[in-house]
Order: sequence, then C-alpha cells, then structure tokens
Amino acid sequence: MKDEKGEGMKIYKEIAISLIPHPSSLILCASLPLCLLFLSACSKTDKLTIYATARSGGWLWARTEPGSPKKAGETGGYAVLRKAYDLEKNPKLAVDLGNWFSETPEGYLTKGAAVAACMNAVPYAVSALGPEDLTLSPADLEKLVRASSFTVLASNLYLRNNKKPAFIKSQLVVAAGGTRLGFLAVSVMDPERFNVQRYLPNYKLEKESYEIERALKALKEGGARVTVLLLGVNPKKQAGKDFYAAFLGKLPRLDLVITDEPGLNKPFKVKKTWVVPAPSKLTAAARIELSIEPDTGRLADVRAGNLRLEKDKYGEDAGTLETVNRQRAVITKLFSRRVGAAAADILRTESSASPLGNFTADCVKRWARSDASIINNSVLGGDILKGPVTAGDLYRVLPFDTSVVFVKI
Repeated sequence: MKDEKGEGMKIYKEIAISLIPHPSSLILCASLPLCLLFLSACSKTDKLTIYATARSGGWLWARTEPGSPKKAGETGGYAVLRKAYDLEKNPKLAVDLGNWFSETPEGYLTKGAAVAACMNAVPYAVSALGPEDLTLSPADLEKLVRASSFTVLASNLYLRNNKKPAFIKSQLVVAAGGTRLGFLAVSVMDPERFNVQRYLPNYKLEKESYEIERALKALKEGGARVTVLLLGVNPKKQAGKDFYAAFLGKLPRLDLVITDEPGLNKPFKVKKTWVVPAPSKLTAAARIELSIEPDTGRLADVRAGNLRLEKDKYGEDAGTLETVNRQRAVITKLFSRRVGAAAADILRTESSASPLGNFTADCVKRWARSDASIINNSVLGGDILKGPVTAGDLYRVLPFDTSVVFVKI
C-alpha cells in the first residue's frame, strides 16, 4: 500500500527543485512557499495616492449637473471630496492645479477666498496658480495665498519688476507614506508657442524650461525622490499629446506630470514620464496611485482614473460642509439684496433680438457712455420676472465674469 502523504511530499519536492535553474545555483529553495515568498518580496512596492483637482472655478457645493435627468443625484463639492478622500486607505495627499474662482459668483465675488476656505477644510497639501487666478492684483493674490493653509506654487511666476512674489514658492518637498515627493508648478499660456516670456497686466511668466530646471535642481538637493510637475494650460487653449512630447523633450526627466488639459481623457507616458489629466469643475477628482520602490524610493508605476464625486455614494463630511454652508450663506445674503423692481417680465430669446437683450445692451451703453452697445444672446443666462429684482437675479442673467470691450469706429 502506497503512503499517500509520502507520495505527495515527493511530488512537492520535485516541484520545488524544478524551480532552481541548476544544482550549483547559489539560490536554494527548500519549499515552494519559500520561493514564492522570495519572489513576492522582490516585486513588492509601497503605495501612495494623490487626489488631484483642477479648474474648480468656484463650484463649492454638490449640484445637479446641467442636462442631467430629473432624478439624477447631485455631484461635486468639497464636502463630498473630503468624504471620498477620508475613505482612501493608502497614504495620501491632495493637490490642485489652480483657476479657483472665475466661473461662479461665489468664486469671483470673494476673489477666491470662499474657495480657499473650503480647500483648507479638505485639506490640500499644495496648489498651483492658473492663468485666471492671475487676474487678481498682487495685493489681492497675496491676501488669498496667505489665507490658504496649503502651499501655493508658481515656479515661473514673477512680478513685472522681475522679482519673485515673496508669498509664492517655486518648489516644495512633501513627505507622504515614507516617500519624499518634490512638487513644482508652471503655467503655459500658449501650447503652440511655449518656452517664451509672457507679460500679463500685473505679472511676468518666465520661460518654462528654465524655471523647471532650477526647481528640479532645488528639489533634488532637498531630498526629493519622486518629482511631480503641476502643469496648467491656458483654459482658452488646447494642447494635444504632441505638445507634451515636445514640451517634455526639452526638460530634464520628470516622474509625473499632472495637467488640467481638458482634451486628455486618460493617462499616457512620454518616454519615462507619466502624464495624468485632472478633471475640472470639481464634479470628479483624479485618483493617482503611485507604486514606489521601497529600497530606492523611486517611482515604479502609476495607475490613475477619475473618481466621480457622487453625493449619494459618498455623502458629505460634516466639518467641510459647515465651511461650505458658511460661505454659501454669505453669498445668499448678498444675492438676496433688492436692487429694483420690474413692471413686467423681461425675457430672452435664442435666435433674435429680445427684450432682455435690448435692456442689457441699453444698461451697458449707459454705463459705458458709448454711442452703441452690442450684446450676444449667449451671455444671457436667465430672465427677469415681474416683481422685485435682487442682486442674485442680475447674476443669474449675466452669470459669466465677462468684460466690456470698447471699440472706436
């Protein structure tokens, strides 16, 4: 009668021995589990997750997205983001790419202060500045940055007198999960003509490659093992994959680029650099999982995707929601202020001149003291109804932070 246990051990040993290339090999495996354990140890990496947002535009709270079905739930907002962020099991940090406040009244009426307060509650570790944030004067921008609990980066930003703003940093080393990450940030105004000095009304943007090289040198001297570039692209421009190949081809090696480019749908690599897009308007956040080699602290792999911030799925963090509601109350008080009354409905039309269009054009003409005024129907966001008119009604009619352009003929 055969010993089933002995026969099993014989087969077990044969399998274990077959894994060894040659009897004279220096690697000796006494058992199959030990070999597997050895291989597993060689392939193990540490995990670190970055949550990235971009172009929030002042969208502070969860809302039903335009065009969604009637039964669709609300998405977005900092309270939902904080709740999803807290559920992350890996070591983590949150970053933003700027353009904080330009798309909503609650954003630009507070000059970004409402957004900064909500970002403090998440909390973010670092943020870049976008081109639209640079519409603020240096004094207003300094006030906004100093109200932020996180570090604000703008590596290629200068004042027009060629001095770096004292309240802005060019680079930052952050320790997370035992890994030292080095962050830097640049803004590109024109992807078709990058690496060119640009002068804005209050600032100067230096050549990107020059400032990136300086920042990378400082980061490496500061002990950064993984380098991350927060790359902001002018919202009025689009850059394709060809831009990233040309742009990164002129730079020293970067490990990861996080960009706010809306034309990119998924991560890709340019040689050894990962490029990951971050979604806009805070309806979603990019979840970027980094695999770090434990022995060297270097980046081994990246997995990324967008995490939709569904209120029904994640709920809202109570502390962050309190901050959001406090900011919302300030805006509500401002919007409820009565500014006049309408004797009849003043309505808009989509394809021709309308009473609301004519009324708005007359208001602009009177304010500008001009001979004529032209208004495009697309800038009109709502109607004025008979009865009391509030400041909120006016912002609903003209929801965009547009400018009046003067033309001499």
